[in-house]
Amino acid sequence: MIIDSHCHVIVPEMTARGVPEAWRPALRTEDGHRIVGFRGRELTSAIGEFSDVAVMLGDAAATGVDHLLLSPWINLVPVDAGPDEAQLICRIQNEALARLVARHPGRLSALGAVPVQDPGLAARELAGLMTVPGLHGVEIPSSVGGRYLGDDFFLPFWAAAAGTGALVFIHPSTRGFGIPALDGYYLWNSVGNPLETAVTAAHIAVAGVLERFPDLRILLAHGGGALPVLRGRLRRAHAIRAEAAERLAQGPDLSLRRFHYDTVTHDEGLLADLIQYAGPEQVLLGSDRPFDMGTGHPVDEVRALRLGPGEDLILGGNARRLLNLGLSTRRDGMDYTKAEAKHAARERFTGLWAATTTPFDSSGALDTDALRRDLGRLTGDLGVDGIFCAGVMGEFWSLTGSERRRLVEITVDSTRGRCPVIAHTGHSSAPQAIELTRHAQKAGADFAALINPYYPPASDEGLYQWFETVCAGVDIGVWLFDTAYSGVSLSLELIERLAAIENVCGIKVGREHSRYLEVLDRVGGQILVCEPNEGTWLENMRDHGQRVFMSSAAPYLYQTPDWQPMRAYTRLALRGDFAGAAQVAATLDPVRALAAKWLHGKAHRFDTIASIKAWASLVGMSGGPVRPPLLPHTQAERDELAADLAAVGLRPGTGRSRRVSSNGHHPAVS
Repeated sequence: MIIDSHCHVIVPEMTARGVPEAWRPALRTEDGHRIVGFRGRELTSAIGEFSDVAVMLGDAAATGVDHLLLSPWINLVPVDAGPDEAQLICRIQNEALARLVARHPGRLSALGAVPVQDPGLAARELAGLMTVPGLHGVEIPSSVGGRYLGDDFFLPFWAAAAGTGALVFIHPSTRGFGIPALDGYYLWNSVGNPLETAVTAAHIAVAGVLERFPDLRILLAHGGGALPVLRGRLRRAHAIRAEAAERLAQGPDLSLRRFHYDTVTHDEGLLADLIQYAGPEQVLLGSDRPFDMGTGHPVDEVRALRLGPGEDLILGGNARRLLNLGLSTRRDGMDYTKAEAKHAARERFTGLWAATTTPFDSSGALDTDALRRDLGRLTGDLGVDGIFCAGVMGEFWSLTGSERRRLVEITVDSTRGRCPVIAHTGHSSAPQAIELTRHAQKAGADFAALINPYYPPASDEGLYQWFETVCAGVDIGVWLFDTAYSGVSLSLELIERLAAIENVCGIKVGREHSRYLEVLDRVGGQILVCEPNEGTWLENMRDHGQRVFMSSAAPYLYQTPDWQPMRAYTRLALRGDFAGAAQVAATLDPVRALAAKWLHGKAHRFDTIASIKAWASLVGMSGGPVRPPLLPHTQAERDELAADLAAVGLRPGTGRSRRVSSNGHHPAVS
């Protein structure tokens, strides 16, 4: 689905007598041109249809666009009206937009309006708007009453936008900042509009709004205006001036890359640079329909860049994600009822499941390209049977809500048709855990996993009520996760009570082997019980009938595309050839010795993740930095680890002949 995310409309209801006269535009056509009369002026810049949505959809379809995200004409967002009048005007448009979406299912979505000059009122109106089908956020102007949007005055609105997941579309409305030089030559539009967007977006960034509310979804019109070309100056100011860094802890680039941008730049080089800087996952197709400063062929302009996989994201994938459109179409996701969750888990969970890390780039941002490469290697060359994402190995505690959702979406999309996905959706807040779990289900995950709330400390009864609340609020099959990382040990009595909940279907026991055996004995007849320890995996298959390794980093740390002993001995054991499996498993002894040094020697410490990422990066995965408070390996540690991995043949080019067990066994071929 190709979606135009920048398309304005004047709903017919705004021309009715019930609208205050000062806010009632008059539309007419002269010599084939649309004329808009408004507040004593006649505007001729609208060169396409502005009100008849059926015509607008037909015009868009002729350019290859399937779906329009409508937003009001920015002059009809009534920021200079009194609160009561503004509330009336906004509600008229919001209700009309919702009716339009309902009349054109699958072809329209909409952004409404709120009286942002009263941030408290705007927050309340936004909360109501986000419950209306078809409305996904709001359009607001770049400045309100002389205030730009990074002003603390607007914090109640930004808090509401972050809390509701609303998309906020920032659009300029300047007439030239009162600068006479911009009055003529159409400079108020060609220069003034992009300058206004740059000023307000920079103000939001340096005021720390996006650090304070990292879940905000903000779309900037016209490719961010002049903002992208100012990034170097913003970076320099932050580095040398105390006042520029006063409210912005992490530097401007991370905040600038959190904005979303439309494609309306009118320059192929500028658009390509924007996509390279912000990432294709932050850019949305736009036309600025119906204005003369828009573009008539936005799809062709994007395709001319030959972006590869990023093209689909820009043409519609990013808008679908932000608007939650079409996320539930995954054929091989949750296709069982809540009552069938336990049975479905026993059918679906088999073989080797990998717990993925989360790649970050050098600026600390989520590296979506690296994530896709990792998932391609796991489901391709390494042939894993399932993916566990956004868990402890994925540094979930360091991710924003939007990053966690995006991580699940990319994982589901990248593994589609290759293997099932279990998404970790735990959060100390039960409502947040429910929201994340519902999103994972909608995105197409097969199951969800919940770590217990890790703060504040809770009794067994408190923990039971938390799990019961979350599980009651979702339909997807839920795995429990009992791990020392959480600071809480789930008692056997509590686990037994939780196993009786309808959609609890498994538990991952990340503790001592003896503890795993206790849990297996207590609830193994009700739910799946798994131990993420490669060292006991063969025993668990042979002696305890286990059929799924769920899950750890071992499938990609202990193996390479040309040497896969873990996969080989798993297949042998699942076929009942335990002697053959033991012979292959023994070839991993040198690797296990390294794991004892670099991983298990740091048991129950989060800095194990730095070792996992460093190890992964040295054997072909992305690895990458960790986020604070974790610390990366020193160069000396990394060099030592590289030498150790080379010595056992896991580094590229070090050869299979060096991979032998303490008993002299060489790898067997499955």
